[in-house]
Amino acid sequence: MFKMSKIILSFLLFSGVLFGQDGETEEKKEPEYGWNNNIVFNFNFTQNSFDNWSQGGESSWAWQTDLKAKFINDQANYNWANSGKLSYGKAKVGDLDARKAADKRADDDISHEQLHAPQ
Repeated sequence: MFKMSKIILSFLLFSGVLFGQDGETEEKKEPEYGWNNNIVFNFNFTQNSFDNWSQGGESSWAWQTDLKAKFINDQANYNWANSGKLSYGKAKVGDLDARKAADKRADDDISHEQLHAPQ
């Protein structure tokens, strides 16, 4: 058993050396101009339930949704980037009514960078 684990460990350690590098060199690519868009959406839900719990504590639930977006326009002479975040959630603890737990309406960053062409 010990000998088998040594063989597996040796294989895992040396497999990076065998397969980790490619002998071919990359060709120089032309820069890609245009819009690069990225949107990420998350939804999280959590629930706790206590029944006959002598230590105390209350049952609860919470949810939150997040939306993050980034739009970048790369051109030869300028870059333009826009980003924003939106987050909202509610939580309910015990017999209390549900309350707002997260509220990030907008966090926009707009930037414009003028690049000078070489002369």
